[in-house]
Amino acid sequence: MSSKEGFNHLAVNLFEKARTLPKIEWIDLATFYDPRSTVLVTTPSANKQFSPFCHNFNIVERINITGGDAAYIEDLQKKRSGAEVMYTVGGGRAIDLARLLAYTWNMDITAVPTIISTDSPFVDCTGVREDGCVHYIKSKKADRVFLDFSLLKKSPDALHAGGAGDVLSIYTALPDWKLASDRQVAKADEPYSIAVADQAQGILDYLMANRSEIHTMSQRGLESLVKALAMEVELCNLYGNSRPEEGGEHFFAYAIEPRLPHTTHGELVGLGILVTSLIQYQKLQPVLEFMNTIGMNYRPKGFTRAILDETLRGMPSYVNRHGLRYSVWNEYCYNKKQVSEILDALNS
Repeated sequence: MSSKEGFNHLAVNLFEKARTLPKIEWIDLATFYDPRSTVLVTTPSANKQFSPFCHNFNIVERINITGGDAAYIEDLQKKRSGAEVMYTVGGGRAIDLARLLAYTWNMDITAVPTIISTDSPFVDCTGVREDGCVHYIKSKKADRVFLDFSLLKKSPDALHAGGAGDVLSIYTALPDWKLASDRQVAKADEPYSIAVADQAQGILDYLMANRSEIHTMSQRGLESLVKALAMEVELCNLYGNSRPEEGGEHFFAYAIEPRLPHTTHGELVGLGILVTSLIQYQKLQPVLEFMNTIGMNYRPKGFTRAILDETLRGMPSYVNRHGLRYSVWNEYCYNKKQVSEILDALNS
Protein backbone atom coordinates (compact mmCIF):
# COMPACT_ATOMS: atom_id res chain seq x y z
CA MET A 1 0.00 0.00 0.00
CA SER A 2 1.41 3.39 -0.99
CA SER A 3 1.79 6.23 1.51
CA LYS A 4 -1.13 8.12 -0.04
CA GLU A 5 -3.33 5.00 -0.05
CA GLY A 6 -2.46 4.44 3.60
CA PHE A 7 -3.47 7.99 4.53
CA ASN A 8 -6.70 7.65 2.53
CA HIS A 9 -7.53 4.37 4.25
CA LEU A 10 -6.93 5.96 7.66
CA ALA A 11 -9.10 8.93 6.70
CA VAL A 12 -12.06 6.79 5.64
CA ASN A 13 -11.88 4.69 8.81
CA LEU A 14 -11.70 7.69 11.14
CA PHE A 15 -14.34 9.58 9.17
CA GLU A 16 -16.85 6.72 9.24
CA LYS A 17 -16.22 5.84 12.89
CA ALA A 18 -16.29 9.42 14.18
CA ARG A 19 -18.24 9.74 17.40
CA THR A 20 -18.07 13.44 18.21
CA LEU A 21 -18.98 14.83 14.79
CA PRO A 22 -22.33 15.73 13.25
CA LYS A 23 -23.79 13.29 10.75
CA ILE A 24 -22.19 14.32 7.45
CA GLU A 25 -24.08 13.49 4.25
CA TRP A 26 -23.52 14.22 0.59
CA ILE A 27 -27.00 14.75 -0.84
CA ASP A 28 -28.86 16.17 -3.83
CA LEU A 29 -30.89 19.07 -2.45
CA ALA A 30 -33.05 19.06 -5.57
CA THR A 31 -34.56 15.74 -4.45
CA PHE A 32 -34.72 16.53 -0.73
CA TYR A 33 -37.86 17.71 1.05
CA ASP A 34 -38.54 18.76 4.65
CA PRO A 35 -42.13 19.78 5.48
CA ARG A 36 -41.33 21.01 8.99
CA SER A 37 -41.58 24.74 9.66
CA THR A 38 -38.06 26.12 9.24
CA VAL A 39 -36.10 29.16 10.32
CA LEU A 40 -33.34 29.75 7.78
CA VAL A 41 -30.15 31.40 9.07
CA THR A 42 -28.06 32.61 6.17
CA THR A 43 -26.47 35.60 4.45
CA PRO A 44 -27.81 37.51 1.44
CA SER A 45 -25.25 36.00 -0.95
CA ALA A 46 -25.71 32.45 0.35
CA ASN A 47 -29.49 32.82 0.25
CA LYS A 48 -29.23 33.72 -3.44
CA GLN A 49 -27.19 30.57 -4.13
CA PHE A 50 -29.66 28.46 -2.16
CA SER A 51 -32.79 29.95 -3.78
CA PRO A 52 -33.32 27.11 -6.34
CA PHE A 53 -33.81 24.71 -3.42
CA CYS A 54 -35.97 26.90 -1.17
CA HIS A 55 -39.24 25.41 -2.43
CA ASN A 56 -38.21 22.09 -0.87
CA PHE A 57 -38.34 23.62 2.61
CA ASN A 58 -41.18 25.13 4.64
CA ILE A 59 -39.35 28.38 5.41
CA VAL A 60 -41.41 30.52 7.77
CA GLU A 61 -38.62 32.83 8.94
CA ARG A 62 -35.26 34.10 7.68
CA ILE A 63 -32.39 35.53 9.69
CA ASN A 64 -29.67 37.25 7.66
CA ILE A 65 -26.33 37.35 9.45
CA THR A 66 -24.64 40.72 9.02
CA GLY A 67 -22.24 40.88 11.99
CA GLY A 68 -20.22 38.83 14.42
CA ASP A 69 -19.24 40.95 17.41
CA ALA A 70 -20.45 40.31 20.94
CA ALA A 71 -23.14 43.02 20.95
CA TYR A 72 -24.63 41.81 17.66
CA ILE A 73 -24.69 38.21 18.89
CA GLU A 74 -26.31 39.19 22.19
CA ASP A 75 -29.12 40.97 20.32
CA LEU A 76 -29.68 37.91 18.12
CA GLN A 77 -29.93 35.59 21.11
CA LYS A 78 -32.70 37.70 22.65
CA LYS A 79 -34.99 36.79 19.77
CA ARG A 80 -36.99 33.59 19.56
CA SER A 81 -38.23 31.49 16.69
CA GLY A 82 -41.51 29.61 16.51
CA ALA A 83 -40.21 27.26 13.81
CA GLU A 84 -39.78 23.54 14.42
CA VAL A 85 -36.26 23.29 13.01
CA MET A 86 -33.34 25.43 11.90
CA TYR A 87 -31.35 25.22 8.70
CA THR A 88 -28.25 27.33 8.21
CA VAL A 89 -26.88 28.00 4.75
CA GLY A 90 -23.63 29.84 4.07
CA GLY A 91 -20.01 30.04 5.13
CA GLY A 92 -18.28 29.86 8.48
CA ARG A 93 -19.74 32.91 10.18
CA ALA A 94 -23.38 32.17 9.32
CA ILE A 95 -23.02 28.56 10.44
CA ASP A 96 -21.10 29.58 13.58
CA LEU A 97 -23.84 31.96 14.74
CA ALA A 98 -26.68 29.67 13.71
CA ARG A 99 -25.29 26.90 15.90
CA LEU A 100 -25.17 29.34 18.80
CA LEU A 101 -28.81 30.29 18.21
CA ALA A 102 -29.78 26.62 18.01
CA TYR A 103 -28.00 26.07 21.32
CA THR A 104 -29.75 29.06 22.93
CA TRP A 105 -33.16 28.16 21.53
CA ASN A 106 -32.74 24.37 21.92
CA MET A 107 -33.48 23.62 18.27
CA ASP A 108 -32.60 20.87 15.81
CA ILE A 109 -30.13 22.32 13.28
CA THR A 110 -28.84 21.22 9.89
CA ALA A 111 -25.85 23.02 8.37
CA VAL A 112 -25.67 23.40 4.60
CA PRO A 113 -22.30 24.96 3.70
CA THR A 114 -21.97 26.97 0.50
CA ILE A 115 -18.20 27.08 0.96
CA ILE A 116 -15.77 24.77 2.78
CA SER A 117 -13.69 27.66 4.11
CA THR A 118 -13.40 26.60 7.77
CA ASP A 119 -14.13 23.74 10.17
CA SER A 120 -17.21 25.60 11.49
CA PRO A 121 -19.82 23.09 10.21
CA PHE A 122 -18.27 20.34 12.34
CA VAL A 123 -17.52 21.98 15.71
CA ASP A 124 -19.56 22.74 18.84
CA CYS A 125 -18.27 26.21 19.66
CA THR A 126 -18.73 29.68 18.19
CA GLY A 127 -16.15 32.40 17.68
CA VAL A 128 -17.13 35.77 19.15
CA ARG A 129 -15.25 38.90 18.11
CA GLU A 130 -14.64 41.31 20.96
CA ASP A 131 -11.96 43.92 21.65
CA GLY A 132 -10.06 43.03 18.48
CA CYS A 133 -9.79 39.32 19.23
CA VAL A 134 -11.75 36.09 18.81
CA HIS A 135 -12.75 33.93 21.74
CA TYR A 136 -14.86 30.80 21.67
CA ILE A 137 -18.02 30.00 23.57
CA LYS A 138 -20.09 26.85 23.83
CA SER A 139 -22.68 26.34 21.10
CA LYS A 140 -24.44 23.39 19.52
CA LYS A 141 -22.88 20.84 17.23
CA ALA A 142 -25.00 20.62 14.07
CA ASP A 143 -27.27 17.59 14.07
CA ARG A 144 -26.50 17.08 10.39
CA VAL A 145 -24.27 18.59 7.74
CA PHE A 146 -25.66 18.41 4.20
CA LEU A 147 -23.13 18.75 1.38
CA ASP A 148 -24.49 19.30 -2.12
CA PHE A 149 -21.82 19.41 -4.81
CA SER A 150 -23.94 21.53 -7.16
CA LEU A 151 -24.40 24.14 -4.42
CA LEU A 152 -20.73 24.13 -3.41
CA LYS A 153 -19.60 24.63 -7.01
CA LYS A 154 -21.45 27.96 -7.13
CA SER A 155 -18.68 29.43 -4.94
CA PRO A 156 -15.16 30.23 -6.21
CA ASP A 157 -12.64 27.41 -5.84
CA ALA A 158 -10.27 29.70 -3.94
CA LEU A 159 -12.80 30.06 -1.11
CA HIS A 160 -13.01 26.28 -0.72
CA ALA A 161 -9.22 26.05 -0.82
CA GLY A 162 -9.12 28.34 2.21
CA GLY A 163 -10.75 25.56 4.22
CA ALA A 164 -7.43 23.75 4.22
CA GLY A 165 -6.17 26.41 6.64
CA ASP A 166 -7.75 24.79 9.70
CA VAL A 167 -5.78 21.60 8.98
CA LEU A 168 -2.64 23.14 7.51
CA SER A 169 -2.39 25.15 10.75
CA ILE A 170 -1.17 21.94 12.41
CA TYR A 171 2.19 22.75 10.77
CA THR A 172 2.71 25.73 13.08
CA ALA A 173 0.44 24.74 15.97
CA LEU A 174 2.46 21.64 16.90
CA PRO A 175 5.77 23.53 17.38
CA ASP A 176 3.97 26.14 19.49
CA TRP A 177 2.37 23.43 21.62
CA LYS A 178 5.78 21.79 22.12
CA LEU A 179 7.32 25.19 22.92
CA ALA A 180 4.78 25.79 25.68
CA SER A 181 5.57 22.38 27.13
CA ASP A 182 9.34 22.90 26.94
CA ARG A 183 9.03 26.29 28.64
CA GLN A 184 6.80 24.70 31.30
CA VAL A 185 4.10 27.32 30.73
CA ALA A 186 1.43 25.04 29.25
CA LYS A 187 -1.99 25.42 30.83
CA ALA A 188 -3.57 22.56 32.75
CA ASP A 189 -5.85 21.65 29.85
CA GLU A 190 -3.06 21.41 27.25
CA PRO A 191 -0.56 18.75 28.41
CA TYR A 192 1.73 17.86 25.54
CA SER A 193 1.08 14.41 24.09
CA ILE A 194 3.44 12.84 21.57
CA ALA A 195 0.67 10.43 20.56
CA VAL A 196 -1.81 13.22 19.85
CA ALA A 197 0.85 15.26 18.06
CA ASP A 198 1.66 12.25 15.87
CA GLN A 199 -2.02 11.83 15.00
CA ALA A 200 -2.29 15.51 14.14
CA GLN A 201 0.78 15.19 11.92
CA GLY A 202 -0.87 12.21 10.22
CA ILE A 203 -3.95 14.30 9.43
CA LEU A 204 -1.74 17.04 8.01
CA ASP A 205 0.11 14.43 5.93
CA TYR A 206 -3.23 13.13 4.63
CA LEU A 207 -4.26 16.62 3.55
CA MET A 208 -0.97 17.28 1.77
CA ALA A 209 -0.96 13.85 0.12
CA ASN A 210 -4.31 14.71 -1.48
CA ARG A 211 -3.26 18.08 -2.91
CA SER A 212 -3.81 16.99 -6.51
CA GLU A 213 -7.39 15.88 -5.82
CA ILE A 214 -8.16 19.01 -3.83
CA HIS A 215 -6.72 21.16 -6.63
CA THR A 216 -9.37 19.83 -9.04
CA MET A 217 -12.19 20.89 -6.67
CA SER A 218 -14.12 17.89 -7.98
CA GLN A 219 -16.51 16.18 -5.59
CA ARG A 220 -13.74 13.75 -4.72
CA GLY A 221 -11.40 16.67 -4.05
CA LEU A 222 -13.91 18.39 -1.79
CA GLU A 223 -14.53 15.08 -0.02
CA SER A 224 -10.81 14.85 0.76
CA LEU A 225 -10.88 18.36 2.19
CA VAL A 226 -13.98 17.62 4.28
CA LYS A 227 -12.44 14.40 5.61
CA ALA A 228 -9.28 16.23 6.67
CA LEU A 229 -11.31 18.89 8.48
CA ALA A 230 -13.52 16.26 10.10
CA MET A 231 -10.52 14.29 11.35
CA GLU A 232 -8.95 17.47 12.74
CA VAL A 233 -12.14 18.32 14.64
CA GLU A 234 -12.55 14.75 15.88
CA LEU A 235 -8.98 14.67 17.20
CA CYS A 236 -9.38 18.01 18.97
CA ASN A 237 -12.69 16.90 20.48
CA LEU A 238 -11.10 13.73 21.83
CA TYR A 239 -8.08 15.66 23.16
CA GLY A 240 -10.33 18.24 24.81
CA ASN A 241 -9.52 21.46 22.94
CA SER A 242 -8.01 22.82 19.72
CA ARG A 243 -4.39 23.04 20.90
CA PRO A 244 -3.13 20.46 18.32
CA GLU A 245 -4.32 22.66 15.43
CA GLU A 246 -4.42 26.19 16.82
CA GLY A 247 -1.31 28.18 17.63
CA GLY A 248 0.46 31.34 16.60
CA GLU A 249 -0.92 31.22 13.05
CA HIS A 250 -4.48 31.66 14.36
CA PHE A 251 -3.38 34.35 16.82
CA PHE A 252 -1.77 36.29 13.98
CA ALA A 253 -5.00 35.88 11.99
CA TYR A 254 -7.05 37.24 14.91
CA ALA A 255 -4.68 40.20 15.28
CA ILE A 256 -4.71 41.19 11.62
CA GLU A 257 -8.43 40.57 11.03
CA PRO A 258 -9.61 44.04 12.17
CA ARG A 259 -7.22 45.54 9.61
CA LEU A 260 -8.57 43.27 6.85
CA PRO A 261 -12.27 43.07 7.80
CA HIS A 262 -13.62 41.64 4.54
CA THR A 263 -11.28 38.66 4.39
CA THR A 264 -12.28 35.02 4.91
CA HIS A 265 -11.02 32.98 7.85
CA GLY A 266 -9.13 30.65 5.51
CA GLU A 267 -7.19 33.46 3.85
CA LEU A 268 -6.21 34.98 7.20
CA VAL A 269 -5.12 31.64 8.64
CA GLY A 270 -3.19 30.85 5.46
CA LEU A 271 -1.29 34.11 5.80
CA GLY A 272 -0.80 33.41 9.51
CA ILE A 273 0.67 29.98 8.78
CA LEU A 274 3.27 31.39 6.41
CA VAL A 275 4.25 34.29 8.67
CA THR A 276 4.40 32.11 11.79
CA SER A 277 6.42 29.43 9.96
CA LEU A 278 9.09 32.02 9.22
CA ILE A 279 9.11 33.29 12.81
CA GLN A 280 9.52 29.67 13.98
CA TYR A 281 12.39 29.21 11.49
CA GLN A 282 10.53 26.36 9.85
CA LYS A 283 10.84 25.43 6.20
CA LEU A 284 8.32 27.49 4.28
CA GLN A 285 8.46 25.62 0.98
CA PRO A 286 6.24 22.60 1.87
CA VAL A 287 3.24 24.68 2.92
CA LEU A 288 3.80 27.37 0.28
CA GLU A 289 3.89 24.77 -2.50
CA PHE A 290 0.75 23.12 -1.12
CA MET A 291 -1.14 26.42 -1.00
CA ASN A 292 -0.08 27.29 -4.53
CA THR A 293 -1.06 23.86 -5.81
CA ILE A 294 -4.61 23.94 -4.44
CA GLY A 295 -5.12 27.64 -5.23
CA MET A 296 -5.30 28.85 -1.63
CA ASN A 297 -5.08 32.63 -1.35
CA TYR A 298 -2.64 33.82 1.31
CA ARG A 299 -2.38 37.45 0.21
CA PRO A 300 -5.74 38.96 1.18
CA LYS A 301 -7.08 41.97 -0.68
CA GLY A 302 -5.88 45.14 1.05
CA PHE A 303 -2.83 43.45 2.62
CA THR A 304 0.10 45.88 2.68
CA ARG A 305 3.57 46.22 4.15
CA ALA A 306 2.23 48.79 6.62
CA ILE A 307 -0.45 46.39 7.87
CA LEU A 308 2.08 43.58 8.24
CA ASP A 309 4.54 45.86 10.04
CA GLU A 310 1.89 47.17 12.44
CA THR A 311 0.61 43.67 13.21
CA LEU A 312 4.08 42.24 13.84
CA ARG A 313 5.02 45.10 16.16
CA GLY A 314 1.98 44.44 18.30
CA MET A 315 2.00 40.63 18.45
CA PRO A 316 3.75 40.09 21.83
CA SER A 317 1.48 42.54 23.65
CA TYR A 318 -1.56 41.23 21.72
CA VAL A 319 -1.18 37.60 22.81
CA ASN A 320 -0.47 38.64 26.40
CA ARG A 321 -3.36 41.11 26.58
CA HIS A 322 -5.86 38.54 25.34
CA GLY A 323 -4.48 35.64 27.36
CA LEU A 324 -3.89 33.47 24.30
CA ARG A 325 -2.09 30.16 24.63
CA TYR A 326 1.70 30.30 24.66
CA SER A 327 3.31 30.47 21.24
CA VAL A 328 6.34 31.78 19.41
CA TRP A 329 4.70 35.23 19.55
CA ASN A 330 5.26 35.40 23.32
CA GLU A 331 8.99 35.37 22.62
CA TYR A 332 8.98 37.45 19.45
CA CYS A 333 11.18 40.52 19.11
CA TYR A 334 10.27 42.85 16.26
CA ASN A 335 12.86 43.03 13.51
CA LYS A 336 12.31 45.48 10.66
CA LYS A 337 14.48 43.42 8.33
CA GLN A 338 12.21 40.45 8.93
CA VAL A 339 9.26 42.36 7.45
CA SER A 340 11.07 42.49 4.11
CA GLU A 341 12.01 38.81 4.38
CA ILE A 342 8.38 37.86 4.98
CA LEU A 343 7.14 39.93 2.05
CA ASP A 344 9.84 38.46 -0.20
CA ALA A 345 8.78 34.96 0.80
CA LEU A 346 5.11 35.69 0.16
CA ASN A 347 5.97 37.08 -3.27
CA SER A 348 8.26 34.21 -4.24
